[in-house]
Amino acid sequence: MMKKTLLIASGAMLLAACTTGGSDAGKVDMTTPEAQQSAMEQAQQAFQSGDKAAAIATWEAAANAGNAAAQHNLSVVYRTGDGVGANPDKAMGWLAKSAEQGYVPAVYDMGSFYLQQGDPAQAAPLMQAAAEQGYAPAQFNLGVMSVRGDGVQKNEAAGIQLIEAAAAQGFEPAVKALQGQ
Repeated sequence: MMKKTLLIASGAMLLAACTTGGSDAGKVDMTTPEAQQSAMEQAQQAFQSGDKAAAIATWEAAANAGNAAAQHNLSVVYRTGDGVGANPDKAMGWLAKSAEQGYVPAVYDMGSFYLQQGDPAQAAPLMQAAAEQGYAPAQFNLGVMSVRGDGVQKNEAAGIQLIEAAAAQGFEPAVKALQGQ
C-alpha cells in the first residue's frame, strides 16, 4: 500500500510527520528543529496555495502534540472558518492552550478577545505580557488603554511611549495614531 507522508511542523521544538493512508494514519513523530521549521513552512505554503486541508491536518497533528504555534493557527482558522467550518468553541479552546504556553500572538489574541467582550481589566495583563515581548499590536493596544485608563491606571505618557514603540516597528495603526489620523 502506498503511503503519502506530509511533513508537518510548527514552532521551534516539534516536527510532526502525518501519514495518511494505511494503519499509520494520524501518527505523529518528533524530530529536529530544522525539520520542524521546514514542515511548518510547507504547511503555510499549502494553506496559502489553497491546500487548506493539508495545512490544517498538519496543524492538528502538531497542536495535538502540544505545539503552541499550531494551536494558535487552528484557533485562527476555527474563528474565521477559513478552510474549516467556523467553530467558536474550538477556536477558543485552541487559543487558550496556545496562550497558556505563552505563545505571544495567542496571548495577544486572548487579550483582544477580552477587549471585544468589554472586559479591559481582564485584557490588560495579557496585553502587558505580549507588549513586554515587543509585540507591536499589543504595545499599541496597551498604549491606547493606558491613555484612556481602560483596564489600567490612566497614564498618558506611558501610553504614548507604547504607541511610539509600536510605530517604530511600522505597526500602521500606531503610525496613524501618532500622525493624528
